[in-house]
Amino acid sequence: MKKHLIITVLALTTLFFSGCSSTQEISNNQSVEKNTEIVTKTTTIPDTTIIPSSVTPITVMPTTERITIESTTTPKEFSRLIYNDDKIEVIYLGKSITTDGDWKLKLSISNNSDTDWEFVLMNVSIDDYMIDPIFRVTVPKGKKANEDIYILHSILEHNNLSEISNIEFQLHYFDTVNPIGEKENYTTDYISFEV
Repeated sequence: MKKHLIITVLALTTLFFSGCSSTQEISNNQSVEKNTEIVTKTTTIPDTTIIPSSVTPITVMPTTERITIESTTTPKEFSRLIYNDDKIEVIYLGKSITTDGDWKLKLSISNNSDTDWEFVLMNVSIDDYMIDPIFRVTVPKGKKANEDIYILHSILEHNNLSEISNIEFQLHYFDTVNPIGEKENYTTDYISFEV
């Protein structure tokens, strides 16, 4: 009896662990773009599952769903200068959407001044709806930084937005080094561009 129990437990353990492994096969003829992210989830898919249009199923196995999330990041040759003055330069590098539906708009900020600046967004609107995205970055003097304007899916949903076509904001930047006295700070005019 004990032998049968041990053999049964070993067989079940072997089946359990073999189901946990995953492999990724890419043939030599198949090209993989840099902006493609492969996500593997283990779920049971009932017949009533609705797959969002942003998710493209590739292979469906009995207990796993393999999906590809393609980033819509703009290639570097299509990056756009959206703001430039004697202190800073801001370039829009593109967008991507996370698996949770959050949007990320990538900016590159160059600090051309002799002061370390901290940057935040003010008066942000997406398609004429005022929102409060996540964005804060410090760029030391003479340096560059790439940072995302992170827009939560819940904010878009709250404003009945499924897509983003236009964003407008002011970039506020201030001196991070001056510990005493009034800090040097600036706010740009409104920056508006299509995403």
